[in-house]
Amino acid sequence: MEYRFKLHDIGVTNDYLSFYLVHYYAEVKLDGKLVYSLSPNKNNKIGKSPSSNWVFIPLKETDNGKDVIVTLTPAYKSVINRSTEFIIGSRSDIVLNCIKKDAPEILLSVLCIFIGIILIIVQPIIVFSKKSNSWDLFYLGNFFFFIGIWQVTDTQFSPIFFSKNPMALGYISIASLFFLFAPILLFFKGYFEGCKKTAIQISTLAVCVSTMIALFCQVFGIADFRETLILCHVIILICLAVLIVLSFSGSNNHPDGKLFKGIILFLSVGVVADLIYYYMKKSSSGVMFTVLALLIYTAILFFSEIFKINKKIDTDDLTGLYNRRKWNVLINNLVPIFEKTGVMMLDLNELKDINDRFGHKMGDKALLTFSKLLKKALPNDCMIFRWGGDEFTVLVPNATDEKMEKNISIISEAVQKQILTGETPEISFAIGYALSVEYPDYSYDDLLKKADKNMYENKREWYKNHE
Repeated sequence: MEYRFKLHDIGVTNDYLSFYLVHYYAEVKLDGKLVYSLSPNKNNKIGKSPSSNWVFIPLKETDNGKDVIVTLTPAYKSVINRSTEFIIGSRSDIVLNCIKKDAPEILLSVLCIFIGIILIIVQPIIVFSKKSNSWDLFYLGNFFFFIGIWQVTDTQFSPIFFSKNPMALGYISIASLFFLFAPILLFFKGYFEGCKKTAIQISTLAVCVSTMIALFCQVFGIADFRETLILCHVIILICLAVLIVLSFSGSNNHPDGKLFKGIILFLSVGVVADLIYYYMKKSSSGVMFTVLALLIYTAILFFSEIFKINKKIDTDDLTGLYNRRKWNVLINNLVPIFEKTGVMMLDLNELKDINDRFGHKMGDKALLTFSKLLKKALPNDCMIFRWGGDEFTVLVPNATDEKMEKNISIISEAVQKQILTGETPEISFAIGYALSVEYPDYSYDDLLKKADKNMYENKREWYKNHE
């Protein structure tokens, strides 16, 4: 491929003729005089291509009007007819424009690398300190790191600052692409069980084997990474297909099934979009869909974990109801009581007797059963708390005596139906409530104390009738 043109508009400043090459050798002549040559290195036995690099040829004002002949020789058939843009200007302007153009990729790549390094360092510390036995975030960190390295080394910006050995950048870039999919498969492996987990392990092994084959071919001069890139793309698509099929067939043990499936699809769309872009443009420079999908996934994962942590802090481990801490936070943030509010206090009778006769597991089952009955029986606008031990508290909005008595009746009927099933020992409860309309000067804590007092009166009555 040969380009011919005349030089013009060269100023007194240090102007350069520059152009960006991807897997091309080049020869530049000014008025027939060879001023630049990039040819295959006979001493390089492990690579055929100079990879991606910038050519900068210094010009003088006296070069105006000279004929330029640029001869480009492709290292691979796949890059034939790739267009080349020739730029005349100061080196600093060319570098600055390149940085501006690649800024989104650079920033996203650096962010991925930074997150990856943090996860790679922190997760082993957490595991070895026995605070967790999961390596999932370590695998995710590796994926972040490799995808960041692949992206940043594939920009037009990188060869400018690593101009002495651009070939190494090309090897690092494509090698990272080969390596990055194994850790993401290992990350998702923990979300499956049985045969599905085995399928993920086989897919991971296939990725590792294909990577070793490509590395072997590169090192021994059989084929460059660039020539085996199609193998990498095929493996990636197969692995994506495996993940999608496994995610949408049957069930997996991920706690957020719908979110998990959505993320798999989202990442898949990102990877496929990148591959389509690559084969349409014949270049992966500018490819960001996978990186964006990964960062969005991580943001979703982060906020999901924060939500779970907050939810766990505010919920009782056994019943899943709100706990006493949640009550304290709630009443401290609520405005003074101006509307109709009711507080109910409930207590299981003879739970100690159940524990003594049938064991604590049966006692826990009675508590869990009663909590489920409360959630099912009470209106959705009620907030139910496990106050501690065998005590439960309910905050009822728009409460009246009629509404409270109706709630008590519904709970009693639900308990009686549960007793008839024989699934748990016979359970009963004591209950008391207090209404803000009857005690307008009371705080939430005052209402709770009043409900607790009424509950104990009901409890004494029950024990008196069951002596």
